[in-house]
Amino acid sequence: MKDQVDLLEATLASGEQTWNERTQAREHRTGVRVDLDEQLRPESCSSEAIHLIDRVGSHGHVIAVRDGTVVVASERLSGWLGANLADVHEELAAMIATPAVDDDTHRLSILGEDCCFSIHRSTLVGEGVSDDELLVIEFEIVEGTADVSVVEISRAIHELSEVRGASESMEVAARVLRRITGYDRVLGYTFFEDGHGQVVADEHPEDMEGYLNLHFPASDIPAQARRLYLRKLSRMIVDTEDPGDALLQAGEGKLDLSLSELRLASSHHLQFMRNMGQRATLSLSLTYQGQLYGMITCAHRSPRRLPIAARRQLEVLARVIAEHVTSERRVERMARRLETRTKMAHILAPLYGDDPLEGILEQAKASIRSLIPCDAVFLRYEGEIYTLGSLPVLAEIEAALDVLGTDRIMTDSVTRDYPEVSKHLPGYEGLLVVPLVNDGDCLVFCRVAAAREVVWLGDQTASNRPTPLSPRSSFTSWRESFQSQSVPWGEVAEDAYAFGDSVSLALRAREQARLAELAYEDPLTELPNRRFLEEHLDRLLHRRSSHSSCESIAVIYIDVNDFKMTNDRFGHEVGDAVLMAVGERLTDVTRDGDIAVRLAGDEFVVICHDVSDEKARTIVERLDRTLSEPVVTPTQTVSLSASVGMTIGREGDSAADVLSRADRAMYERKRVQKEQRHSE
Repeated sequence: MKDQVDLLEATLASGEQTWNERTQAREHRTGVRVDLDEQLRPESCSSEAIHLIDRVGSHGHVIAVRDGTVVVASERLSGWLGANLADVHEELAAMIATPAVDDDTHRLSILGEDCCFSIHRSTLVGEGVSDDELLVIEFEIVEGTADVSVVEISRAIHELSEVRGASESMEVAARVLRRITGYDRVLGYTFFEDGHGQVVADEHPEDMEGYLNLHFPASDIPAQARRLYLRKLSRMIVDTEDPGDALLQAGEGKLDLSLSELRLASSHHLQFMRNMGQRATLSLSLTYQGQLYGMITCAHRSPRRLPIAARRQLEVLARVIAEHVTSERRVERMARRLETRTKMAHILAPLYGDDPLEGILEQAKASIRSLIPCDAVFLRYEGEIYTLGSLPVLAEIEAALDVLGTDRIMTDSVTRDYPEVSKHLPGYEGLLVVPLVNDGDCLVFCRVAAAREVVWLGDQTASNRPTPLSPRSSFTSWRESFQSQSVPWGEVAEDAYAFGDSVSLALRAREQARLAELAYEDPLTELPNRRFLEEHLDRLLHRRSSHSSCESIAVIYIDVNDFKMTNDRFGHEVGDAVLMAVGERLTDVTRDGDIAVRLAGDEFVVICHDVSDEKARTIVERLDRTLSEPVVTPTQTVSLSASVGMTIGREGDSAADVLSRADRAMYERKRVQKEQRHSE
């Protein structure tokens, strides 16, 4: 134990930065706090070479053979060590020479006891040791085993196939495995990304304490144990009080027992089991795509073992359980994703229009909070900040963003992780920053602090361990309270990032639409421009010709008289005000459906649909009147007059033809006006 404590102290001295980085990721994702001892405990435990423990259970025997010679033997077969296998057990030598030998059903007598045997290949591990493959043969004594019914396994598979939902599937799996195996208790675990786990199924008799939904630390199943559970899908510990038999060998190195059926557990794990009140266990791996995502452990309060054939059958059942649970999880994720996308579509649709962002966000406030549960949210876009919920003044939000930046940030405790920000966002502990289209643009979701608890499988403090590396002494549920934290973001964070991507697309499309609109819009008067006029007028004339429409199109050409003099006399600011006033008046006096356009400089055009020559002249008269009234600016009152010419579109006209005739008509009108002024 001293060596382990020394290792912990060395790790404490060298690994604090690693702990900080890994701990932050875990706490942000799950909201489950982890202390330094617990973070370093799995790192220390993982250094134990549990695959090289040179003892095996006393309910069997082990030999390893190289080129027909026994080079490793458990102590009760020590007489075989160094001998030719054919000399010590001719029948066994003949059986393993048969390629089709069935290691689950063949039996033979070893030291006068009926045994079944299993075979795998392994190597010796050690410096300077040959890495030649060895044939490892394990014999399990048949007497004293409890068998498993194949019919019961078939029944279990049928029961499982009718269950829907990942949680319900684990519950059914635990129930049927307890019925099949006869163990006192069956627990189903699931692991989180950070390594800690949670009990998601618990079948036990009434006189045993329940563990359902309790969390447990990563060190309960350290990394090297999880690697073995990936290589070997079942693991049976027959009796925590079994001292086992030593493995003997003539040369150097230790036999790799990664795939062994009889490998004895580490003293640490055996003590862990005793503290939990377990005398025997059978653990089954739940894997998907090469990852260990969970386990099922059958536990008994007295020694218990199943024959190897039964364990093989249970491994098959465990694969069925794993595939079924995984399938149900996928269905649940797809359903959740569909629901999320539906909510997103409802929120995002208005963003593709041109309504003001503030109004869109206010209208979608409830939907956004339903999608990403939060107490407040703000959007920074193109230098503007839009808020939903009770938030500080904009200057404080800007100050908070100056500290945080606009990269992805997730925390459930601003006080702990960003203390310099907490003064700018008082009352909020949870922050989720989602970057958007351009640098500086972001969505920020905020949550207030919420008192909550995490219930652990046993007290996680030092008072529940004799030493920092010891297993917990008690596994009675222990509650850990959190005050200065929000509810952890969990899976919601992924929804928020996906929402941010979709908002970015919508804002980008909105911006592109705005730019496209600007390409057809005069920025001063906000009227359509020459480009729009030419394209729109050509389409109108083409449609009139191709559909033999009787609809008449009038084009009215307007030139503001003496506008250059206005600019020269009063300046461009007043000149701009005059042009804006002209644009507003044209819009006011034309009919719905007619289009006023700023052609260039002081020239404007009005397109009138479905209008007779007489009606067009009436519109020209109205334009003459409205454009003869002075323009009042903040600094000047400017006299205004305009020359107006009109033409009606003809069969076969192009836009250029119509505009040219209207232009000539305008200049003719300008000439007449000048003559009238001179004659007066």
